Amino acid sequence: MKKSILTLTILGIISALLLSFVYQLTTPLIAERQDQDKKGVVLAVLPESSNYRVVEKNGVTLYEGNKEGEVAMIASGPGFGGTIELIVGANPFLRQIYAVKVLSHSETPGLGSHITGEEFEKNFINKPFGDYQVVKRPAVDPLEVEVITGATVSTEMVVNIVKNAMNQMLVAYGFNPIDVTSAPITTGATDATTGATDTTGSATVTTGATVTTGATDTATSATDTSTGASSAGGGEE
Repeated sequence: MKKSILTLTILGIISALLLSFVYQLTTPLIAERQDQDKKGVVLAVLPESSNYRVVEKNGVTLYEGNKEGEVAMIASGPGFGGTIELIVGANPFLRQIYAVKVLSHSETPGLGSHITGEEFEKNFINKPFGDYQVVKRPAVDPLEVEVITGATVSTEMVVNIVKNAMNQMLVAYGFNPIDVTSAPITTGATDATTGATDTTGSATVTTGATVTTGATDTATSATDTSTGASSAGGGEE
């Protein structure tokens, strides 16, 4: 009995030592891999930079590229199914957006999930700062973003996050924010299915730091919240 206890104790000590060794060995490798992944994401939205440095201005973490004027920032906000996180690459001095890429989301597969697609991301490539508007037709103006079919809410929320990131970047570098409006958040069933055009009123964003949602659509009695409203259509956007 004593031998069994001693054997188990020794095995336990050896296992603990092995786990500690493996942890110490893999932790820096994991951290290095995460840094490499992050670097790839940041440089993907900074067209002429090969490296960057992390700075904080006005409480905002920014990634300044080694090409003068190129800056990236990570921003997030509510979507239809949960939080949407994206990265915006821009030049606040020239007031130009280089690219926008969605990093994470919980949007509806096959609908809102298309915010990660190249077709949608093209809406923000080499575009000027401004009050972007969502349209249900091909975009003809640089400040227009074509809605994703069946995912109006996801489209509008991404646009709101981009507008706010743009203004946070301007304020961080000492510029006045641009007057923009929150994209109207459509409530009810999928627009592509019902042809509905119910929207809430838009609210003016003065600092670019807040996405205003939560307006009640009296026609449908549905309320949009910061986590995204569920429609009577059973999960459609």
